[in-house]
Parts: sequence; structure tokens; C-alpha cells
Amino acid sequence: MNRKIAVAGTSKVLYDNLYPSRTIVGTDVENTCLVKAAKTFAELIPLQA
Repeated sequence: MNRKIAVAGTSKVLYDNLYPSRTIVGTDVENTCLVKAAKTFAELIPLQA
């Protein structure tokens, strides 16, 4: 299972809303606890075929 976790930027917000094809979970990348929690959360979201 390959999952991409990306920090959301403003340049692809409209595209991502119109054509959702990935999971985007935002977090403070400086905080290791929050990064771990974001990765755990992303793993709980079911993949769609």
C-alpha cells in the first residue's frame, strides 16, 4: 500500500477539490508528535479503487 502524504499548498486546492485522487493531511512538520499522528490518521482513511 503506497500512500502519499503531502503538505497542502494553495496552488492545487481547486484541482484537488474537483478531482480528488490523494489524501492530504496537513500538520506542523516541525512537531514530530503531530507528524506521527497525521500519518496514523492517513492510514485510517480507506483507499478507494
